[in-house]
Parts: sequence; C-alpha cells; structure tokens
Amino acid sequence: MIDQVLKRIDSRCAQSLDELNGLLRIASVSTKPEHKQDMVACARALAGTLTSAGLVATVEETGGGKGHPLVLARSPH
Repeated sequence: MIDQVLKRIDSRCAQSLDELNGLLRIASVSTKPEHKQDMVACARALAGTLTSAGLVATVEETGGGKGHPLVLARSPH
C-alpha cells in the first residue's frame, strides 16, 4: 500500500509544485488593504485545491466580512 502512495506522490510531483507556485504567486499580503481581493482569491484557490484532494472545503468570512477569509476543510470520512 505505501508503495502505491509513494508512486502516486512521485507521479504528481511536477503538478503539485505547479499548483503550489500558483498559490504563492497570488499577492495575498494580509497587512495591505489593497490586497483584500487577492486574499479572497487565494482562499478560493486553496479551497479548490483541497476540494480536488477529496476534502469538503469552504471559504468563510470573518469579522462580518471585514476580516480575512478563512478556509475550512474537512474529510468526508
């Protein structure tokens, strides 16, 4: 079983790095108000990645919409 998991990880290495680099390119600087929409975009992208991995992921508002978005992910199991 572990051999299958390791082979799967190895086979997806380049794709996983591309996805990670895409997330890192989003200018989601939480201390700068001008990046508020980037924070939302980053949260949505992360939720999408987690959903693709089989989790149930949502983006939640904080502070009545004035705070930073929160990504909540749960395993369906």
